[in-house]
Formats: sequence, structure tokens, C-alpha cells
Amino acid sequence: MLLNSVILVLREVLEAAMVVSLFMAFTTVSQQSRGFLLKAILLGLIAGATYAYFLPEISNWLEGIGQEITNTIIHIGIYLCLTGFLWLISSNIVLPNRLVKAVMMAAIILAISRESAEIMLYISGFRSDHFLMQSVLSGSLIGLGIGVSCGIFLYHLMIALKPAAATKFICVLVVVVGGSLMSQATQFLIQADWLPSTEPVWDSSHIISEHSLPGQLLYALMAYESTPTLSQIMVYLASLLLMLVVIISGRFSRSLQHD
Repeated sequence: MLLNSVILVLREVLEAAMVVSLFMAFTTVSQQSRGFLLKAILLGLIAGATYAYFLPEISNWLEGIGQEITNTIIHIGIYLCLTGFLWLISSNIVLPNRLVKAVMMAAIILAISRESAEIMLYISGFRSDHFLMQSVLSGSLIGLGIGVSCGIFLYHLMIALKPAAATKFICVLVVVVGGSLMSQATQFLIQADWLPSTEPVWDSSHIISEHSLPGQLLYALMAYESTPTLSQIMVYLASLLLMLVVIISGRFSRSLQHD
């Protein structure tokens, strides 16, 4: 149970830590205050607690698939925020612009609310079992610590670069995270039977297991699936392509303004 708790909480924390560390690093290289990001983290935790509290009712929506659809909407919402962020900075609209702050805050609030709700629900499921609760809490704290440490490491890795290189690196990671989010959204729709469940295209579980630490890290970074379906792969690639098109269009718009 200890190991299961470590892996589950680590996976959830890593996903949110990726988004937070990317925007923290962008704020640092832009030499702007991080106060608005801290507000977003707090609001995300409040939203997560609210989501977890009402989740039993939400799960009953749409004939029992309310949680899957809500999670899909949250993932698409984060993806749209990240796409908007890419367009803004590619168009040379940067901090302290209010719209840039708004999309960054919205992405963090959505990411933390979803992941924190999952953790709260998981831990609360052991309230009646005091023997297991101790192990669950210990494992959760270890998973939280590893996840936050990975986020801090990524943050320092990015700010160690020169500002221009750091911004490009952040954009690349935002694209990768965006594709990961859409792949997960596709998985939720398959679970809800809104998309057909097909045979996996390949099976790489013998190389990297989804349940191993490297598998969890890859899942947080790029939604690694050892047995992906064709629809997941197509949505993943399409979402990456859309973000690249947005970056190119933003740069084209910036060049027109300079001419």
C-alpha cells in the first residue's frame, strides 16, 4: 500500500508540478513577480477540495460518466490555456500583460484542482481503516515530496539557461505537456464510451512499465502509454501540430507588426 500511494500521488503531483514549474520559470526569466502564480496555486487547491467534495454527485451525471467528462473538459481547458499562452508569447505579448497572466493562472488553477482532487479522494477512501491510513499518508507524503522536488529541479534547470534559450525550452515543454493532456482527454472519452476502444497499436510494457517510476515520469511529461490506441496517437499528434501552427502564426503576426 505504501508503494501504491507513492506512485499514485507522485503521478498526480508531477502533472501539476510540470505546469507550475514551467510558468514559474517563465516568470523568473521575464523578471516579473510570482505573486499571481501563488494566488493561482491557492485557488487551485480550493477548487480541488470543492471538486473532490462534489465528485460523488458529479460522477452520477450523464448516466454515470460525469467524472470522465468533467476531467476531459478540464484537460481540454488546460490545453487551450497553454495554446493561448504560446500564441501570446510568440506574438511578443509577454508579462506583465494581463491576458498572459490570466491564461497562466487559469492553466494552474485547472491543473491543480484536477490533480489535488484525485489525491484528496484517494486518501479519504481510507478514513475508516486506521491501519492502512498510516501507510497511505506516509506514501502520499513521499510521493508529494518526490513530485515537488522534480518540479523544483525542472524550474532550476530552465532558469539556468539564458533568457532566450529558456523561453524556447519552456515553449517546447509546453507543447509536449499540451499533447499529453489531449492524449489523457482521449483516454477519458474512451472510458466514457464516447470514443471507441480499439486494439493497442503497440505494447512497450516490457521496455518501460507504466507502473515504474520512469513510466510515471514519462506519463506526467508526455502521457506515456505502453499500449496506446490509434485514436490516442492521432489526437496526440494533432494537438502537437496545432500548437506548432499557433506558434508559427504568432511569429508571423509579430513580423507583420514590425514591418
